[in-house]
Amino acid sequence: MPVFSSISVVKSVVLLLLVVPATLAAPFDNLHSSSKRQAAAGVSTQQDAPWHLVRLTSTESLNKGTELVDPGKGVYKYPTSAGEGVDIYVVDTGVAIQPNIKEFGARATFLPATPGDDGGPEPGQMGFHGTMVAGLAASSSWGVAKKANIISIRSSEQDFVKKILDRHNERKKLPAFKGSVLNYSRGRSFDQPIAEGESQVYKPLIDAGVHVVMSAGNKQSDACKHYPSGINQFLKEVIAVGATDWRDWIWKNKNTQPGQLSSGSNFGACVDIWAPGFRNPSTNTKGQDHGLGSMTSAATPVVAGMIAVELSVHPELKLNPKAMKAHILAMGFQNIVHDSEGKLLAKSVLVGNKDLAMKPAASNSGSPSNGSSPNKAPNGAPDSELKVNTPSNKVPQGPPSAGNTPSNGNKSSSAAAGGLPKIRFIEGSYRCEVTLPGKAEQGYPLQAIRDQYRGKQFQTMSKGALVTFTICGADMPPEAKSAFDDVC
Repeated sequence: MPVFSSISVVKSVVLLLLVVPATLAAPFDNLHSSSKRQAAAGVSTQQDAPWHLVRLTSTESLNKGTELVDPGKGVYKYPTSAGEGVDIYVVDTGVAIQPNIKEFGARATFLPATPGDDGGPEPGQMGFHGTMVAGLAASSSWGVAKKANIISIRSSEQDFVKKILDRHNERKKLPAFKGSVLNYSRGRSFDQPIAEGESQVYKPLIDAGVHVVMSAGNKQSDACKHYPSGINQFLKEVIAVGATDWRDWIWKNKNTQPGQLSSGSNFGACVDIWAPGFRNPSTNTKGQDHGLGSMTSAATPVVAGMIAVELSVHPELKLNPKAMKAHILAMGFQNIVHDSEGKLLAKSVLVGNKDLAMKPAASNSGSPSNGSSPNKAPNGAPDSELKVNTPSNKVPQGPPSAGNTPSNGNKSSSAAAGGLPKIRFIEGSYRCEVTLPGKAEQGYPLQAIRDQYRGKQFQTMSKGALVTFTICGADMPPEAKSAFDDVC
């Protein structure tokens, strides 16, 4: 994925006309009429935009042939209001606000979860997650709603609802307030049928007019069993988001190993809308370059950002989640999403603004020369889910060493008795596999490798050749740099 360092904004004036399916047109005739729907509204254009933004205003998929070809840069068009006056609450692992001051400016703040809470990222492996989510929703380079406010809440389910309600009720007294959006890219680590009573914790938010957007989960199974997004069975205003790649196919982890649980976007009747969720560039905890977000965790803030943009255009919807949900579904791309095997998915909606849609430019980047997928490890971890390639499917508690690397693992050793340890980066996850000399290969979190081996030399395959590099060193090849981006 290229580094998108050049952002150019060009302003123009256009007339926006929304085409609404007949089944949804009646309740919104006043909203979608030419006099109401942004007559002579300003539209801005971001050049060299990342693919997840380009797709929002493209009439077709960015790559019909293969997921291996990076679609590169393109054009993203959006209403100039860009979410101004809208608050996006990111309930997650915290947001690295100060390192990303150039991306968020004065638009980002936090609500303390506990006394002394500084709102920063949680320590440990998942600390990057909230920063990635916030960037996809509202950063200036990677975000959908470039003028929306980000309010980070590093908090438990038991108390964040009250925190949001208190602030929302105060904010809606202000003339410039356009609405509140909750982005929840987390979820229960297991899926099971959801009881109606489980939806009640979120009902006060809906009743107060907060727009609730949740990730549909990454178990490649029935989204109706994923909590909390599956509460949309009972609380219809909640929006559950599934993830697609740049072919408009449902995202699926192609690197799932024997013995592992399937990994891919959940699907089914409880997925309301689909959004780009595959190697989306976004902000990271260092505030340098960019990270990569994947899975439904990364798709959800794309929808939350789109809702924020539409609230700034239609403040009359600021306290009406039901109407906004119908509106966001009507303005998206209908019946173009395919399942993970390439079969057209009936009655699907891909998030987007078809009023501003144009044919995408030809891709400006090619597939890898060796015909294999780039070994990048996207920084977007699943919503509260992490797996490594071990028979027990559990994360090893310590870094690799003679004491915790099994000699009877399920893979034969590929390393000689001597020489440097070898590392393989697993695409679509935040992990790697390490083979120590004379030992079997085993999966480990990247952070564990960093903590134990920073400054030490490893070997990895890069562009078909075995190369030597230093963990967190300047000599890291592209595969290692992308994988370790947020932990070095």
